[in-house]
Amino acid sequence: MLQISHAPLPDVDTLTAYRIFWLRSRVFIVEQDVPEPDLDGRELESGAFLVWGELEGDPVTTLRVLREGDGWVIGRVATDLEHRSKGLAARLIRYTLDLLGDAPVELHAQAHLQRWYADQGFTREGEVFLEAGIPHVLMRRDT
Repeated sequence: MLQISHAPLPDVDTLTAYRIFWLRSRVFIVEQDVPEPDLDGRELESGAFLVWGELEGDPVTTLRVLREGDGWVIGRVATDLEHRSKGLAARLIRYTLDLLGDAPVELHAQAHLQRWYADQGFTREGEVFLEAGIPHVLMRRDT
C-alpha cells in the first residue's frame, strides 16, 4: 500500500532524501535526458516541501511544492518506471492538492501529459514552450 508523506527538505531523513533525489535523477537525467541539474536549491526555500509515496519503504513517486506569491507551484513530479500507470502519481497529486487547500496552484506540465493533469483538476493556459528541451504547458488549478 502506498504510504504518502510530506516535509520540508531539512525534516526529511537523509536516506529518504537520497532515494527521492535518486528517483528524480533516474527519471529526469537518465530517462528524459534533461541537460540541466535537477537540484537547483529551490527545495531549500522558505515554504518549500517534498511529497513522496513509498512502497515497502522505498520512494516510488515524488514531487516538490514551492511557495509563489499567494499560491503554490508543483514541480519535479516523477514516478519510477516500473510503478507508472498504477495511479500512484494521481494519488500523490490529490494528496498534495488537499494539503494546499483553496490556494491557487500551477505547474509546468510536459505537453504530452496535459490531459492527465486536466483529469487532476488543472486547466491549460497559454501556448506550448520548451523547458529543459521538452515541450511544456502552463496549467493552473484555481478554486
